[in-house]
Amino acid sequence: MVRERECIVCENIKSRDLYISQDRILGISGKFQIKQCLSCGLLFIDPQPSIKTLMKYYASDKYFAYSESGKLGPFTTIREYIIRNFYRKSIIVKVVAFFVQNSFGMPTYIKNGKVLDIGCGVGDILLLLKKIGFKVYGLEIDKKAVSIARKKGLDVRLGTFKATEGYGNNYFDTIRLYHVIEHLNDPVECLRIARRKLRVGGELIMSTPNVRCLSRFIFGRYWSSLDSPRHLFIFSPQSLSFLARKEGFHVTSIEYNTSLGLSSSLHVVIFDLLKIRIRFLDTFIGIVLFYPLEMLLILLHASDAFTIRIVKTSDEY
Repeated sequence: MVRERECIVCENIKSRDLYISQDRILGISGKFQIKQCLSCGLLFIDPQPSIKTLMKYYASDKYFAYSESGKLGPFTTIREYIIRNFYRKSIIVKVVAFFVQNSFGMPTYIKNGKVLDIGCGVGDILLLLKKIGFKVYGLEIDKKAVSIARKKGLDVRLGTFKATEGYGNNYFDTIRLYHVIEHLNDPVECLRIARRKLRVGGELIMSTPNVRCLSRFIFGRYWSSLDSPRHLFIFSPQSLSFLARKEGFHVTSIEYNTSLGLSSSLHVVIFDLLKIRIRFLDTFIGIVLFYPLEMLLILLHASDAFTIRIVKTSDEY
């Protein structure tokens, strides 16, 4: 059925009902209508849940990745190795990064460059960037995560993206939104605030699910990156680029990445239909089996995530 609501990207008012979805991570009750703009293809939840309603879908250690023990799994160990050695560009790092196929939203290196990570969690990435030589700042909505980050000696504040207003204009060299913009109730306002806080030449790095990925077309309402109701808007590289340019940014690059959409979506389907959890799909070996296909999808620009880098070129629109 065709509906009328103005799209935040292209301002088209025509959309269609696409899926009825639900929370598949925490199992909290509730049904959510996902719609798609008939012009730019943006997916969005309508009606959008209130902030009070949304918060109960975040309030769980199952959703937030808390870690105080210092114990590292194989993926975390690989991630830390790549980040620690990212700017050295050795052959080993290049080979490992090629097989991992994840950008991690690494900022362009500037000595003592100021980096703000919106939605920084417990600050693992910020801590690594600090050790490399960046001046780091973070925002996070979860009190427990903020407390853990501060114990690590990080400057992390409690608040949504709107707390970015607490910093001076033209202050940051880089702002990261690593798998965050899809969670925001007003992505347009976030881009506008970020633009004011970046210096001219500063970059905004966003990693987010790709609505045009093969996984979505295969799995439909079982696509794991729908993540209802936490993902309020899901973009394509084209629609997010259009929005960025409309808000006065210049798009410098788009990288296609994997967030393991094939194995995680298959897990969702099996559990929903058979009520069986296939733990093998969550193991290192299980995920590695899907990796050749994930890498092929990256080459075809049909992977389930992408990273876009945009730059503030002036203080004027």
